[in-house]
Amino acid sequence: MGGILADPLLNTINVIKSIISENDQENLTTINQNKLRSRTTEFYYVAQRIFRNAIRNPAVAASQTIICTILAILTGLLFNNMKTTTHSSISDHLGAIFFISTHQTFCTGGALEALIKERLLSTKILCDLFSMRFIPSFIFSIIAYPLTGFQRSINRFLIFCLTIFINSIFGSAVCFFIPACISVSAVALTAVILCFTMMMVLSGFLVDLENMFTCLKWTKYISGIRYCSNILTINEFRNLTFCLSNNTHICPMIDEQVLTEHNIPHNTNWNMWKNLHFISIMALVFFYYGLYSTATNKNN
Repeated sequence: MGGILADPLLNTINVIKSIISENDQENLTTINQNKLRSRTTEFYYVAQRIFRNAIRNPAVAASQTIICTILAILTGLLFNNMKTTTHSSISDHLGAIFFISTHQTFCTGGALEALIKERLLSTKILCDLFSMRFIPSFIFSIIAYPLTGFQRSINRFLIFCLTIFINSIFGSAVCFFIPACISVSAVALTAVILCFTMMMVLSGFLVDLENMFTCLKWTKYISGIRYCSNILTINEFRNLTFCLSNNTHICPMIDEQVLTEHNIPHNTNWNMWKNLHFISIMALVFFYYGLYSTATNKNN
């Protein structure tokens, strides 16, 4: 008799448990969907607000545009219409590439103060960084590229423009990562300057990387300026010949000699694009750890 009464009771308990389990599963799914929807909605409305603020108060966007325009004109004046003769043109081309790679990286340090003040607003920071880097990079490219006398080719110009933009994003990623880890603005600024300075030294223009200590040679792989300058160097020197100034038919220097002397692999297209991949991956890593550190600080 007891067994007959127990079976319906057990069945009822099992049904109740299954219903509770299904409800918990549905609630968990709903919570996850709401989280995903809330993040997407947050990003959408923050991006919309930034766009409206830029229209209502264009001072920040205008200042970035003015600065990049001045830098582009300065670059064009310093390296105006570079020739392709063997006298000093090679050093001029390399100097222009080093100058562009370096100042485009250091210019991203101007966003450091805003990143320190608003380091917990990760969505706003990401929207600001991407929106305030693309337009200045494009303006700089369309002014500096023709003034300096780089090779006239739409493909080379687009590669130049893309490299400048990715390099700016990389510098912004470093400036986003360091303040997320260091809350003191003076220390964060010092760390950013030190980081960029080391990348400049390891670019291969100031120091022969092959003559460094073996234990330090690996540091060249963390230099974003080196990757940027490698792309620009391959993009400019490929299929470029340097002739004598008094006889344009005698061209003793070709692109392979210059690139080989500077230890830059250039035999295939991948040798150029891998540098773009590496600097993009480094930017993503810095952004990821910056967001992770920001989320940790929020929870604390």
